[in-house]
Amino acid sequence: MSEKNVIGLVVAGAVALSVVIMAGLLISANAKTRAREQETAAAAAELGNAIFKSDECIHDREFDRARSTLRTIEPRLSVASQPVLTEQFNEAWQRIVVAEREYSSRVKQGWTMFEDEFISPEEKEMILAERKRQGEEELRLAEEERRLAEARLEKERAERQLEEVRRIAQEASAVEERRKAMEPTAIMWSEYIADCGVIAQRDNEARSEYTFKNEYRGKRVRWSGRVVNVDTTILGGGFTIRVKMEPGDESIHSDILLNSPISLGPVVIPLNEHDPIEFVGILESQGGVFSDHVIDAEQIIVE
Repeated sequence: MSEKNVIGLVVAGAVALSVVIMAGLLISANAKTRAREQETAAAAAELGNAIFKSDECIHDREFDRARSTLRTIEPRLSVASQPVLTEQFNEAWQRIVVAEREYSSRVKQGWTMFEDEFISPEEKEMILAERKRQGEEELRLAEEERRLAEARLEKERAERQLEEVRRIAQEASAVEERRKAMEPTAIMWSEYIADCGVIAQRDNEARSEYTFKNEYRGKRVRWSGRVVNVDTTILGGGFTIRVKMEPGDESIHSDILLNSPISLGPVVIPLNEHDPIEFVGILESQGGVFSDHVIDAEQIIVE
């Protein structure tokens, strides 16, 4: 091998060694850079958490605890040696100083804690005054509502009482009307035959019929006479009693035909011809020369 070739090999070997050394140095530098970046990221995360906790302590006026929280991160910041993180730390520390100074100043001015808020005496007084006003207003409204409710109840009670009075009055009126309806009218037999009897019909039949329909039919009367005869009805559901009145109505046989319900049987059955009876009933139809005046009997009194 010539000297020239030997020199060439030596040079090539030196170059290769240089490349290897440079590559090793570059790899080492990159590893250190990544380590510093990771350290910085971890320090930034811990600082952020410490600042958050410190700010919470400031809000709660726990300033010593806020400072202690920040001091826990100082060693990490020294290792990281990042100006940005140091600046954030200093800003958080300054917030503690400012907040504590402001708090001490306000305490000297009379500020106090009120419902988790640090407020001035004036604000506290205003809040208490407003709450007192609201409370009084609520009491006033509640009292007004109570009075209105009592008024409504009183009105309803009065209406119920009035309705009860009306109901009682209506019932009393109905009872009185029924009582009056059950009472016989003051119509006398002689008055009746003067208007509706055989002679009246003979004198003016139309007027007599009209008078009966409009003044007598359906009226309750209480008259007396003597029994002519007693029969049972065709279907056996009651009795018919023929009665002769005094004065008579110039009828051929009897003047009144009483339709008696079967319930009056104990009084009707023992009746004989010429027995005197008194009866209460409703005028049903007008008689004539060959027919009797018909009355629906409600009561029969035997003398």
